[in-house]
Amino acid sequence: MERQEQSGPAGAAEPGESPDAQFQAVVQRTQVLLLAGETWEADRARAALSSFAHEVLPVARRSASPAPPSAPPAGQLVFFLCRAPSLRGRAERLREVLRGVREQSRGAPAALVGVIVQPRPEEEAEARRRLEELLLEVFQPPASGPGAAPRVEVHTAVFRPGRPEGALEVKKAACEALREEPAARCPRLLLLTGLLALSAPDFTLEIHNLNILKGPTRAIRNIHPKDLKAAWPKDCSEITWNRVSGVFVIQPTGLHQFEVYCDLNSTSEGWTVLQRNRRDTQITWAESWSTYKYGFGNVHNEYWLGTEYIYQIAKQKVYQVRFVIHDSSGTMKYADYNLFGLEDESKGYRLRLGSYTGTAGDAMTSNNPSTVHDNMKFSTKDLDQDTYSGNCASSYGGGWWYSACYSARLNVKGSITWGSVCSGNCQASAILIKPASYC
Repeated sequence: MERQEQSGPAGAAEPGESPDAQFQAVVQRTQVLLLAGETWEADRARAALSSFAHEVLPVARRSASPAPPSAPPAGQLVFFLCRAPSLRGRAERLREVLRGVREQSRGAPAALVGVIVQPRPEEEAEARRRLEELLLEVFQPPASGPGAAPRVEVHTAVFRPGRPEGALEVKKAACEALREEPAARCPRLLLLTGLLALSAPDFTLEIHNLNILKGPTRAIRNIHPKDLKAAWPKDCSEITWNRVSGVFVIQPTGLHQFEVYCDLNSTSEGWTVLQRNRRDTQITWAESWSTYKYGFGNVHNEYWLGTEYIYQIAKQKVYQVRFVIHDSSGTMKYADYNLFGLEDESKGYRLRLGSYTGTAGDAMTSNNPSTVHDNMKFSTKDLDQDTYSGNCASSYGGGWWYSACYSARLNVKGSITWGSVCSGNCQASAILIKPASYC
């Protein structure tokens, strides 16, 4: 394959890089949809899809200068998995799946890689031809000229689970497909990995926030084939089969799946971790509204889950919240509020808290209108919703539920503050929620 020499946002492949490195660079700036186009037997479907996700999708690399986050990317790369026999006898059912994907993309530029899973040598060439024709038939714009939809890049590849050359062929095909505009217009990693089987909705997996994983998908504790038999937990409190803290996929009511860090122990329900920060963090926290909405950071250490995801979790049940603070000496203290909720985005993700108990002091619901955080809207550097004449988020760094301006600020680089416990010299913080114990 030719070397990819492409300028643009951070994450672009450097000339001379290996196919693995090139593939990772373009996927880090692209929305990826992994789609199974047919109904396999349940075990075979899970095995094929899980193998593809683990062997082909890349490990996100750490970088001292990561690409600046922004809104979800416009470009989309679709991997479409099917078997050779289905291209001969079940083409109409495959068309139905592809038409659904075309509608969901809403006209966004898309590159397609048709993946034939474990074909016999004698059927491979014919399967490639049929699959390419099918993809072009559904996705290729019929018109040309001004106002016409962008041309769709279509490539095919063969994938044989457990064989490195199969994964490499898929990566090369993806790099070729993304050589054009879609990758260049995608400024951030938002890895949308949807494992979709046409007639197997119980096995649907559509993770929208793998940008915060910063590691292989196998690090997710409930993504493996044996775990796909059960319904996805709505939050970490519903994880009862695995009492080891770590990264899990959850699916709040009426929403797609996304990943969170679950703080689990043997004596109580699991906590869903919304935020973690350390004084020596590499995260600037001075991000835009859309970046705070979808989340950022590294789910294994410092991260913000995303205000939209927090809202979607918290609207399911009555929740309580715990703010964990490590003071200047590293001593852990906590502030519990027996109610926690957010209003939706149209209302500024306004914070609602209940009564306080704990050891850290109440820094969120004070009677001082200048420093209270309860009942405040969320503010960022580009969307000022505080009660101050200026912009607290811009002046003091990091999105937060500011008034005018703060008694506590946890989303900040180097100067974490919580009331009188530590003023700018807290060592670490975390925000965790779980269903209220009396409900």
